[in-house]
This record gives sequence, C-alpha cells and structure tokens, in this order.
Amino acid sequence: MSNWCTVNYEIEMSTKFKLSLITIFLSAPLSCSAAATFIEFDTPYIFAEIADGKINGYYGLSLPEAGGRPSVSCEFFITSDSLDLPKHNTVKIRTFYTEGSFDKRDGEDVLPGELVVQGDKWTLQMDQVPDGCLSAAGGGFLKGSAVPNIVRKRTPIIGIFVINKKIAFFDLKGNVFVERKGFLVPGDAVIAYLQKNNFYFVRYLNTETSAVTEGWVPTQSISDPFPR
Repeated sequence: MSNWCTVNYEIEMSTKFKLSLITIFLSAPLSCSAAATFIEFDTPYIFAEIADGKINGYYGLSLPEAGGRPSVSCEFFITSDSLDLPKHNTVKIRTFYTEGSFDKRDGEDVLPGELVVQGDKWTLQMDQVPDGCLSAAGGGFLKGSAVPNIVRKRTPIIGIFVINKKIAFFDLKGNVFVERKGFLVPGDAVIAYLQKNNFYFVRYLNTETSAVTEGWVPTQSISDPFPR
C-alpha cells in the first residue's frame, strides 16, 4: 500500500449541521505531509493554524438584512508574532484582509491585538476591531468583552489559503480532474488537506450560508495570505 495515501477528517459545524467523516484514497503522486496543525473551535466561523512557529487564522461571518437591520459582515485574517506557548500564554497578533498575498494587503486595515491562550480556551481581543466587527456579525473581539473560543479539534493540514481568482471546483474521477458547477471567488478562505499534481483538496465555509463545500482547486488559484 505504499503507493496510496489514506486521509480521514471530520467536519464538525454546530448542532444544526451534520457531522461527516470523509475517507480519501488517492494514488501517487500525492503529498500527505502536513505543514501545519489546523485548529477548529466551537464556532465554525473562526479557525486557525499553527505553522512556522506562528499562529495564523481567519474569521468570517455575513448576516443578511433582517428586522430592519441592514446586512452586516465581519471578515479578517490573523497572524501572530513567533510564539512559545508553554512559556507565554499571550501572543501579539495583527488582523488584516487580502485577496492575495500578505504584501498585497491594505496597510490601513492592519490592526494590533492579543491572543490569550489558556489551555483549550483561546480569546482574541483588540482595542479596535476591523470594519463591521462591532455588528451582529462580529465574534466578540473587543477588549474587555471578548468572548473565548474553545478548541474542539486539531488536524494536520497543508495550510490555510486564500482564493486569488474566480475558479471552479473540480472532482477527481480516476486520475482525471473534472470541472463542476460550484466555484470560489477572490478572498474566499480555504483549508487545504491534500495535494495531487497541481491541485489541492480544500474545504470552504460559506460565510453567508454556513454551507461547507469540499473539492479540488488548481494550486495556482490560491495564495498564502500570511507572512512567512
């Protein structure tokens, strides 16, 4: 079986979403080596990775107009300084947004903050939050009233990426990648679990509908949004 890779991972959303277990069997050439540890919390709208001695992450939630309230959205990436969690439980972080690489971010949108890690309780707190994040779409990030997020699962992954151009999802049928109707747009954050040839197998959470979609996307359609 040395020419095959078996990967199991669970998708836990909330009580209103089903739990699914996916097992993937893929023939070589395939990269199963994990470059990061994926951190899932008790809310699906925030997730993180530990990679290269740093914590990186993403938060995204959009709510439609309701009861006279306009539609609202809160979305940002997170990156930390180098960390040594066994010695320090407070990590300096920056929030930002980009549809490509970190150097293409809007510098005016970069805001400082802190991540307080107490076991499986992670609290992101800021004196000033990104635009839209004081609304109902915000996750409780304002210092003094920040809401902790509870770690539910850790999974080896390739990394967290951002879509840099409109691209369709693909299915793998035999050894052929076949385009399907679903697609991603620039700025969508995805988690990459596997690589085969020039494709990543990714998971995407729609910030408006909370629907989870998995599929293959070409590697050239995604960028690393974090500084390395």
